[in-house]
Amino acid sequence: MSRPIDKPFLGFGLGLRTDHYEEFLRLKPKQIDWLEILSENYMVDGGKPLYYLDAIRQDYPMVMHGVSMSLGSTDPLDYDYLKKTQGVNPARRARVDFGSSMLDRGRCEKHA
Repeated sequence: MSRPIDKPFLGFGLGLRTDHYEEFLRLKPKQIDWLEILSENYMVDGGKPLYYLDAIRQDYPMVMHGVSMSLGSTDPLDYDYLKKTQGVNPARRARVDFGSSMLDRGRCEKHA
């Protein structure tokens, strides 16, 4: 017998990709409740990626998914990487946010 999920249902999310940018701005699909972004795609100083992120986040809550933290590595924690994620964080950039219930708890591990 399966156990009930003790987390609230937060709707349907989609991973935001560059191919989606114009369509999201033009159509604003209502079938999508929130978007997941790859943090590293937006760790830049200005330009089109941040332009689209800021424009699209006006209509959709976003959750970050970082893929370069390498928690399983023997290397020390990369504090510069963590600082860069703060500039991308939708909670800081967006008007709407799911809060801590939408933090991506996944991790990427680097194996030697």
